[in-house]
Amino acid sequence: MKAAVLIGALLLASAGCDAPTVDLATRKPIDLPLPPLPIQDDVPRREGQWVLRVIDGHLADLEGQVALLPAGEHTFMVTNEADGATVDDHGHDLRDEAVALWIRGRGSSVHRLPQAVRGPINGGVQEDWDVVLEPGVYVISETVGKQSEGYLVVR
Repeated sequence: MKAAVLIGALLLASAGCDAPTVDLATRKPIDLPLPPLPIQDDVPRREGQWVLRVIDGHLADLEGQVALLPAGEHTFMVTNEADGATVDDHGHDLRDEAVALWIRGRGSSVHRLPQAVRGPINGGVQEDWDVVLEPGVYVISETVGKQSEGYLVVR
């Protein structure tokens, strides 16, 4: 008798408990794919550092491109090349053409991946920027001047 009641209860419980089905063909991705941009697989390097040139507020070598980098610790040599910039004895730009850079995860990974900010960097100045990048897709942008951006794919 107990076995019959138990089997009946299991049949009733399982009758309306089908798992919902997901149509994978219509499911939308969380993040859109990267736009079809040129791949910059030869990011300029000088003295073992990646060179990030900002010229008149634009990321000269990365704007509108995808750069491929290995995961790990990186030192970027950031140069702010403002036309006609003059620097006083204390390193202050007399034209006030400072820029700031921001690396952050793209899309839904913005909270999972590390982010780094560097700035302000005055016109005519070169500074080192130490960053640790985990595997993922990042957006790198110049956030003060012309607000240009590119992408870093880190593997």
